[in-house]
Amino acid sequence: MSDTPPTPPPSSQWPATDWRRTLISELANRRVPPQRIGETLAEVDSHCADSAQHPGDAFGHPRDYADSLTVGATHHGVDWRRLAPMAATIAGLFGYLLATRGAAGLRGGPATFPIFAVVYLGYTAVVVLTALVLMQTVLRHVRPEVMGWIILGLALPPILPMVFLIDGDAFSGPPWLFLVAGTVSWSAIFWYWPGLVPLRGVIDPRTGQEDTDARRMTRARIWMYAVLLSTVLIQAL
Repeated sequence: MSDTPPTPPPSSQWPATDWRRTLISELANRRVPPQRIGETLAEVDSHCADSAQHPGDAFGHPRDYADSLTVGATHHGVDWRRLAPMAATIAGLFGYLLATRGAAGLRGGPATFPIFAVVYLGYTAVVVLTALVLMQTVLRHVRPEVMGWIILGLALPPILPMVFLIDGDAFSGPPWLFLVAGTVSWSAIFWYWPGLVPLRGVIDPRTGQEDTDARRMTRARIWMYAVLLSTVLIQAL
């Protein structure tokens, strides 16, 4: 009989805060009510405090644990339901680009949507789809923050050569129409994004206070929205 201790799950090597925040996002993406998210976090925290365990050791991967709480079974392989938020990402990017082109067009002349932007959206869709598959298979134990930087590293650099190498406009129209349609669609998708709005009501039942991690995640996304909106306004100046 071997005395070698069992290998801990990779998610147990994450910082506990990262594990916790991933669980918050996973539950919010599944439309779990904020109150229930707060109760789940309290249960996890209490168990880990009593047992001196890392949440990854006690509950496994946060995605699997979220599955067990919502559908009663862990998904193996790729969960294609995740295409919805991925599609929202691409649609939101399109709306944002449309709004910035409309804002720039307010300085004179019709607004245009360049061909390179269409190509870039298609490329980004491929990157996001590939990330969707990898995050749930061979890279499922990579920390979400690391995967985020990997996706940005793959998605952002190609935009510069596309700007210089791909000429022409895909379509044009009144600047106000671009600005209004783009801002409304992009903002609606951003605020409807699974996991954003529910985070505002995640209360720790032990204290009656808003969960610290959920509050910080919400603030970060609000700041992101403010920065993106400011870039649209700057284009109109």
